[in-house]
Amino acid sequence: MATSEAGGERPWEYRGAWALAPMVRINTLPFRLLCAEHGADLLYSEELVDKSVAACRRSVSARGEAEYRHADGKLIFSTVPHERVAFQLGTASGPDALAAANVVVDDVCAVDVNMGCPVRFSTQGGMGSSLLTQPERVRDILTTLVRSLGGRRAVTCKIRLLEAPPPPPPPPLTRANRPVTPARPAARQTTAATLDLTRMIASCGVDALAVHCRRVPDRPRHWAQWDALTRIRQTLPPSLPLLLNGDLFSLDDARRALDETGADGLMLARGGYVSLAESVSNHVGNTKYDPTCPAAPHRAAAAAAAAADGRRPPTADNRPPTAVRHSVWMRGMKE
Repeated sequence: MATSEAGGERPWEYRGAWALAPMVRINTLPFRLLCAEHGADLLYSEELVDKSVAACRRSVSARGEAEYRHADGKLIFSTVPHERVAFQLGTASGPDALAAANVVVDDVCAVDVNMGCPVRFSTQGGMGSSLLTQPERVRDILTTLVRSLGGRRAVTCKIRLLEAPPPPPPPPLTRANRPVTPARPAARQTTAATLDLTRMIASCGVDALAVHCRRVPDRPRHWAQWDALTRIRQTLPPSLPLLLNGDLFSLDDARRALDETGADGLMLARGGYVSLAESVSNHVGNTKYDPTCPAAPHRAAAAAAAAADGRRPPTADNRPPTAVRHSVWMRGMKE
């Protein structure tokens, strides 16, 4: 595992880690430091685009913060000495990724490539989830970073599950055949495609892999497919740490995720964000995310949709609580 003086004396380790997931418009320095105070082991920045980062110049503020700004003074990224931060890049090119990484490399502990964001902001430039179906481009980006940064900084990526390919068209309807040929179950197709991608990623020499256990068209109301991560863990070499992301809203969720999937670490997004908001009496309505479950009229439809396409349907036993009332950043859980 690559270590870094940027993160202080503690080794940079993914096994057993509770990581703050990258969240756009949230994971700036103040929020990351707040999560660190509450026990987060690894702190991911929000996704920052390679060309924007490459245009930055570094300076040190009066408070001792390393700041990366554009020529017009716009702040793009900031950090403090010894912050345990992983810098997440939005990129579609190995050379562009390396150019951006070289700008910030001395102030971060790891460089992570975003391969899961489905938002147009990311995908329109061939970044984020667009990379999931471009394995050779993924290989170029990761091998370029590993070759240049390996040993100095950890190189990782975060993906989503691949969407199942469409079933073949039915044969022409005749008296001699059936109207429709049964298609293979979507969940198996999804898993097979995802396993192929993760094997290729592992072959690039990355230090860890984070998996958001949803597919590109899924939204927060869709239940995360933890069982897919179980199969990924069984397929990849034990030496590659796997972080699970998706539907971690409570300590019970965290315990169950670790027990059921074999994940080496956890990556928390909405759960950690909303819990911290509540800890400082900030009403959830003021936050970017709503931690509540889908409204009652939609729950039956959500369960039916999950069952139809292979997702784990929500039940009274496994659905997160309608309101999160305790912080998931709790040291006692990790001890």
